Amino acid sequence: MTVDPQALAPELRAAFHAHLPASAAHVRGSVLAAAWREDIGGIRTTADVDGERVTAALPAGRLEFLADAHAFDQITPHGPLRLTKAGETAEITDPAALLALLGLTEPVDAEVADATGNLALALARREQADVDLRRTAERLGVSSSVELAAALRASSADFEPCLFFERLATFGHHLHPCARTRLGMDTADLLAHDLEGPGAPLRFLAVPAERIRVSGGADPVSRLRETHPGLDKALSAAGPRPGEIVIPVHPWQYESVVRRRYAWMFTAGSLRELPGVSLQAAPTISLRTLVTGPGAAGRRWQVKCALDVQITSTRRTISAATAHNGPSVSAELSRIVDADPLLAGKVGVLPELAGVSMIGEGRIGRDFTSVLRAGIGEVTGPGELPVPGCALPARSPVSGGSVLAELVAEHASGHGLASGEAAADFLERYARLLVPPVLRLAALGVGLEAHLQNTIPVFVGGTPVRMLFRDWGGARLHLPRMRAAGHELDLFPGSVVATEDLGTMRAKVAYTTFQNHLAELIRLLAAECGLPEDAAWRLVRRIVAGSPAPAADREFFTAPTQPHKALLTMRAGGDGDRYIPVASPLHGRD
Repeated sequence: MTVDPQALAPELRAAFHAHLPASAAHVRGSVLAAAWREDIGGIRTTADVDGERVTAALPAGRLEFLADAHAFDQITPHGPLRLTKAGETAEITDPAALLALLGLTEPVDAEVADATGNLALALARREQADVDLRRTAERLGVSSSVELAAALRASSADFEPCLFFERLATFGHHLHPCARTRLGMDTADLLAHDLEGPGAPLRFLAVPAERIRVSGGADPVSRLRETHPGLDKALSAAGPRPGEIVIPVHPWQYESVVRRRYAWMFTAGSLRELPGVSLQAAPTISLRTLVTGPGAAGRRWQVKCALDVQITSTRRTISAATAHNGPSVSAELSRIVDADPLLAGKVGVLPELAGVSMIGEGRIGRDFTSVLRAGIGEVTGPGELPVPGCALPARSPVSGGSVLAELVAEHASGHGLASGEAAADFLERYARLLVPPVLRLAALGVGLEAHLQNTIPVFVGGTPVRMLFRDWGGARLHLPRMRAAGHELDLFPGSVVATEDLGTMRAKVAYTTFQNHLAELIRLLAAECGLPEDAAWRLVRRIVAGSPAPAADREFFTAPTQPHKALLTMRAGGDGDRYIPVASPLHGRD
């Protein structure tokens, strides 16, 4: 566990210890649910299931627990987890103990332990922040976080609703046992740079131009200077010198990696510090992507920076390919969307406008990379409320329900619908904005990574009106389909986003759109709004059946099983993405 309780303020120390049991229970449940989906050790296929009661025979003994079953072999464990061996029964509370029973140890045990401590600290900090938000809501006379966001935006041009909601997503990736893993950060780092923190200023370095690749026509800092006069003034005073390019660096990366790992480059003159040059920024759920403070006319930017910290499954440095491809891919996607009547008005692309990477082998080629992305205000209009998909399951600090439930209630009020009708109507509108566009893009060769973290639904009065997509590094682009549709891309050599295999692209769409995204929304709508899951999936099946997708794609997505990304198996060993089949609710006829 990375968190050192003695390094915390007393009010955080006590809250941290108070939240540790709940944090451990959450991570243990995430490990168990992942093991079940991935059938690790045959836990799913050999289990005896009687309603909510599950008994699984493992080599280590008989495991018993309660769980609610959902689509795609997903479960929500609840209650105690007990192991019986040689007539002795013991309760399993430690996630590491469960991993050992499943035969999983290094490196995943260290990652899960880190996630447990980090989540407890996040919950302690969230508890404090929520007190302030409830007081603000009471002062403004609002009863939900959705109403609070609208009121705060009306009272301040500097308020950023998308960032407000994103910072409520305390539990992070809902299918990943290591959602709060931050290997490489200590307690002070977490307090300064994790999602619940206030943010820290971006740092800047001057680099000889011959050492830098620039994509998008202009480097990120030149665009930042246009909208942030304070940054422009500081840079004018400090540099750059002729023949240098200024690059942005994440503040943690600057102190913990660049200054230590690359001290020799400062000595050699390949890097130059720019004292007094910084730009305030706040973290998003990915941590490596920071939202700048408002500049001229309130404009903000998103700056995606290399961050050599393991978050979920990956150390979050950035490849040169990502910096090169982002502007090209997002520009081509925008052209596709604007020209296609099935997409225009339903889909928005959050464009990546510029990227820089250091020329060099190994870590050098990943440790200095950054990408400049447009702020959410550039692609949303008055009255529109952007809510990152990852925040929809988040607990509202005002109402106590999920953000999704608050939106459904507002949708019901605006359309005069009873609560039961509202959930079904909301889901149909939402799914029609998500599924047909994603499948249309797949037909053109663009396999979006449309999971909750990369999708930003836009609402008006609680009603979904548009889907925005961001971050193209995880997409899968089927080049033969793209060429056939007349779309050529300037991709970096060896880019992992490019594929000649239709199955690879389809697996990306299936896992992210249906299993990660819609499955979580439908689970929440069932739990909080009374929409039966079977009825919800019948609705989605009808939408898939009527979608503008090739027959072969529809057959893939409505087959008895879909490929599921085996997150826990991948962490326990093996290279690259690994998929296992899970039962699909999209199979069948209505």
